[in-house]
Amino acid sequence: MKLVKTLLAASLATAMTQTAMAYEEGDIIVRVGAATVMPSDDTGEFGGTKLEVTENTQLGLTATYMFNKDFGVEVLAATPFNHTVKLEDGTEVATASHLPPTVSLQYYTKKPMEALQPYAGVGVNYTVFFDEKEKIDGAVNSLDKSFGLSVSAGLDYAIDDHLLLNAAVWYIDIDTETNGGITDGTELEIDPIVWMVGAGYKF
Repeated sequence: MKLVKTLLAASLATAMTQTAMAYEEGDIIVRVGAATVMPSDDTGEFGGTKLEVTENTQLGLTATYMFNKDFGVEVLAATPFNHTVKLEDGTEVATASHLPPTVSLQYYTKKPMEALQPYAGVGVNYTVFFDEKEKIDGAVNSLDKSFGLSVSAGLDYAIDDHLLLNAAVWYIDIDTETNGGITDGTELEIDPIVWMVGAGYKF
């Protein structure tokens, strides 16, 4: 019986001292991890043939500033993503790199005495394409910039008062158009799902 009481007391003490992932006004949360851009399966069409854009994984980085305990603003950045545009039969048309900076307003739900902190966000994305290279001579010269909306959700797990693990996902509206070459004027609706898994630190 004494052993049971001891175990119950220890469990209660653990619960009372469990790290709570509660953010406050002025907190800055920096998260870093592996970010994967997965373009839509229905990207576009040229000459009656579907076009596909390959997925790519790079180093992702987010920084959030908390206005108060419920709302924060997040900036998403990453090292350049590299993609290949292919025909349905696998023929490579062109390659390009892009940077997708995204700014989101986030809402954080509160669960006192729990290490898990979920959140959701809505924001805007500005994607810049660069280093376009043809795989078929005369295919394309460049890709237009893109401006669109994004929605996101994430989950932090507190290791201690500062360190955390994180998983997050975004849906980003990225639409572009080819310039020059035989594909000139072809619309590409990339509209990717972006996943990031990593760790973070609360300042």
